[in-house]
Amino acid sequence: MAIASIQPAILLSFLVLFLGPYLQTAKLCSCSDDHKVGNCHSIESIPDQFIGSVKELRYLDLSWNCFEGRIPQQLGNFSYLHHLGLSNTCFYAQEELQFLSHLTSLEYLDLSGLDLSKTGPLFPSWLRNLNRLGLIKLENVGISDKIPNWFPKIYPSLLILNLSNNQISGKLPLELKNGLKSTEIAVLNLRGNLFSGTIPLNINETMPNLLCVILSNNLMGGSIPSSICNLKRLRAVSLSSNYLSGELPQECWKDLQSLEAIELSNNHPSGKVPISIWSAPQLSILSLSKNGFSGNLPPNLKTLGPLRVIDLGENSFSGNLPMWMGKRLPHLEILRLRSNSFSGSIHEHHCLLHSLRILDLAHNGLSGTIPHCFGNFSGMATVHPTNPFLIPSMIINNNEVVDQVNVWITRGIELEYNATLQFMESIDLSHNAFSGEIPTEITGLLGLSILNLSMNQLTGRIPEKIGSMQRLEVLDLSRNQLSGSIPPSISTLNSLNHLNLSNNNLYGRIPSGNQLQTLPDPSIYAGNPGLCGAPLKIAQLILTSTA
Repeated sequence: MAIASIQPAILLSFLVLFLGPYLQTAKLCSCSDDHKVGNCHSIESIPDQFIGSVKELRYLDLSWNCFEGRIPQQLGNFSYLHHLGLSNTCFYAQEELQFLSHLTSLEYLDLSGLDLSKTGPLFPSWLRNLNRLGLIKLENVGISDKIPNWFPKIYPSLLILNLSNNQISGKLPLELKNGLKSTEIAVLNLRGNLFSGTIPLNINETMPNLLCVILSNNLMGGSIPSSICNLKRLRAVSLSSNYLSGELPQECWKDLQSLEAIELSNNHPSGKVPISIWSAPQLSILSLSKNGFSGNLPPNLKTLGPLRVIDLGENSFSGNLPMWMGKRLPHLEILRLRSNSFSGSIHEHHCLLHSLRILDLAHNGLSGTIPHCFGNFSGMATVHPTNPFLIPSMIINNNEVVDQVNVWITRGIELEYNATLQFMESIDLSHNAFSGEIPTEITGLLGLSILNLSMNQLTGRIPEKIGSMQRLEVLDLSRNQLSGSIPPSISTLNSLNHLNLSNNNLYGRIPSGNQLQTLPDPSIYAGNPGLCGAPLKIAQLILTSTA
């Protein structure tokens, strides 16, 4: 008999029968992968004989399974259990989960994704008895309450605390400001709640061993204390989407020898970005978008971290693009400087960014020609059909992820992408003052999915080899001074779903067939009096008056 044909409940009994009291680890079939036994959705409950046969179980992880009904109260009998994972199952929590308080040996508890709102939706009081916990994950469980006073005081071994994506309110608890009972805590994730107040001034004393602090998407105010730079083991700090203001601490960032990610986007700080931030020796991700930073970027830097992501978009930076932004960033994959006041031109040194996958310089005051050396962006030249590139994320112990949220503007819509989503290799130079011709070399970037050169002063013809860019989904060359006919090869772009060639000096018949048949909107060709053919209803001919 094929295993797939065995009823799941029978299979569980089968496992218990053969492993019986010797079973110390149990993980059932997971609906999150391709290795399913039968149909996980048909398991309505955990058989009593399974629970009754493994009372000395140490490890139980049912995460990402599709059980129905309530969380079995029999779990409260597993007094030897050290690890309990019920995240993202189909269980619903009954009004009383007090039986979980009997699991006094628990060191790991993950209930993320379960709906605990029927328990109050107050903070779970049964946690009070589980004082051996080293990891608590209650992400997105429907808690709408304040953290009770007893909570931070009872966990001497706590290493990871994740209460993200709930509606926990109030000021950052005084107990956290005065220190958790565990000074060993490494990961503090309170993202996506309603916390207010300020970041504790003595955070380096109360939680000196922090590796990762995530307070993003809350209501935090005040300034970022310089004491954060005294967290010598810090690897990631994410404070985005709060109401933080003031200037950043100036000279301390370079002392953070392990710092890999800084995420401060969508706040209200001002002033200049400290030079010491650029000098953090392990810095990989720097995201400071949607703030009030101003001034020039430093023209020279003695030391520079191994940056993969620079996002300074939506600020008030000015001046030229520094030369080091090309010469000394061999691993850079995302450069996003949109919506600032940068001026000057793109230098050939900037073409040394061989790993670049996203270049976004839109909405600035840049001028000059687009360099022919854009063809050197080998990261955009390669198609990756079986290994899609993911936005860099920092994975630390127990799969805690620091999400890097960035923004891409296309089709007039603001789209978000994050660490779990594939993004598209892209170039956006729109809304600048670039002149000259579109370099033919750009058509060699075969992995490019988005090319937006609109709202510039480009002249000449659309490159004939544009049809070789088979990954292109978005092509916007509108509002330039391009001339000549539309290359026939453009109709072979089978992935193209957004095209805008309007407001140029193009002429001749619009190519037909293939993918262009799916783009019937005549406005994408408007403002080119010399164009004719479908989808234009009337041939647009340039008429010269002899009067």
